[in-house]
Amino acid sequence: MNMFDLTIPPLRRALRVMDFYMATADRYALNRGIDPALLIQARLAPDMLNLAGQVQRISDNARYGAARLLGGHAPSMEDSEETFVELKQRLAKTDIYLADIDRADFEASADRAVTLSFRSVFRSMNGFEYLSEILMPNVYFHQATTHAILRGQGLPVGKRDYLGETLREAAIT
Repeated sequence: MNMFDLTIPPLRRALRVMDFYMATADRYALNRGIDPALLIQARLAPDMLNLAGQVQRISDNARYGAARLLGGHAPSMEDSEETFVELKQRLAKTDIYLADIDRADFEASADRAVTLSFRSVFRSMNGFEYLSEILMPNVYFHQATTHAILRGQGLPVGKRDYLGETLREAAIT
């Protein structure tokens, strides 16, 4: 097992789960005659990101996290998605970026210096610390928050959906 195995497959799996959530939410809104914008703007608490923001942060974490571990740069994306189709497209673009990363590119990533500097955060660590202490917990936070937002809005999503068992053979579409 190497850093590639600990990074890219779990990130891509999280993107597939999020894609499933977006498709499920879109169908839920359609079947119940709910304005999709109400779900997309839903949030757990007033000071937390809405559903669209959760998708955008997973996308950002996946792209920028992989790029930090590789010592490079990731493509940026504007946070302008307003529909489930647009959110799914963002997830798909993120997945395409990750799919193009080669296993060999991760060879030095465990020991590569990663420095985070934004808002009030400034921290330097090695790649493995970044992956295990920052990147993956952050991705799972946004995935769990998305799940909680959807459950709070009445969607019938459960633990199996969060774990991705219903998505074993699914690809982002």
